Amino acid sequence: MGHDPEYIELLGKLNASGELRQVGMDINLYALVSNSDVAIAIRNTSAALVATTLNKSSMCYDPSEVMVANHEQEDLLFFASNSEQLESHLVDALNLAIVANSATADFITQG
Repeated sequence: MGHDPEYIELLGKLNASGELRQVGMDINLYALVSNSDVAIAIRNTSAALVATTLNKSSMCYDPSEVMVANHEQEDLLFFASNSEQLESHLVDALNLAIVANSATADFITQG
């Protein structure tokens, strides 16, 4: 299954505006997340769990709606199944980052 076209479009817009920086999968995940404000993980990846462990805001994005949250909602972990939910959670997280005087977000992408 490929990435959702709306997700790819949203990433393109955010990347073009300078609001995010996309990185490859060979980066040290703990180092990346510890220096990030927000982590977005697609299903079956661990960036979101690493982020919550490091007390960072995170989102699990699954446009296929296959993933089901089977635990209590955590304050720093959100689930999104469509681009509207993803954008809403991302805007909230970036607003918090701006308040904290740090407005960049890093994303893990799968090739």
